[in-house]
Amino acid sequence: MVEYLVLFLISMAASFHCVGMCGGIAGMHGASIGSARGRRVHLFLYHGGRIGTYLSIGALFGSFGTLLLGAQRLLSLLTGIFMIWIAMAAFSFPPSRALPFLEALFVSLFGWLKERKGWSASLCFGIFHGLLPCSLVYAFAAKAASTGSVSAGVFTMISFGLGTVPALLFSAKLLDLFSPAVRARFISAGTVFLLILGVITLLRGFTPVHGGHDLIFR
Repeated sequence: MVEYLVLFLISMAASFHCVGMCGGIAGMHGASIGSARGRRVHLFLYHGGRIGTYLSIGALFGSFGTLLLGAQRLLSLLTGIFMIWIAMAAFSFPPSRALPFLEALFVSLFGWLKERKGWSASLCFGIFHGLLPCSLVYAFAAKAASTGSVSAGVFTMISFGLGTVPALLFSAKLLDLFSPAVRARFISAGTVFLLILGVITLLRGFTPVHGGHDLIFR
């Protein structure tokens, strides 16, 4: 459980990245809902759909990790290297240069969903938001694979999803408060925490396992 708490806290710290990258998207749907109760239901369904997508990703990548059962240390090494590479690439290349076709596809999809009414639209908005190309999702999915367990992969991605909720809940206010330059620093701050998680994961690959638990999170 300590490991999932650590992942939750790292996700919460790294979610500054979400404010800079996804804050505008998070506020697109449901902005016109007038009642407080309606907004609460929308937010519950939106974040539930988003975390549900992450849960499915965790199960998928955890299943992949089970195929390499017995090689967790190797998986941790490869995952740590991959996460560090993602973080360093994020520092080197602006986000707008990544996957322009997918970005255009999702912009069209979210534009269509924005005009839809009803709770099913709120749920679908969250589900598709969870599928957005995102370096944080890639990194935590790789982390889920390194667990070598479906259940651990699921809990890894749930920890990630829950950690991003506070930043996205207040993203609209934060976007109004801060200039684009400051929001760019949010993205950089999130990338730093992603780099830290990559280093921790890499170190686990060098840590002996005793009784099924590695010493870093023992």
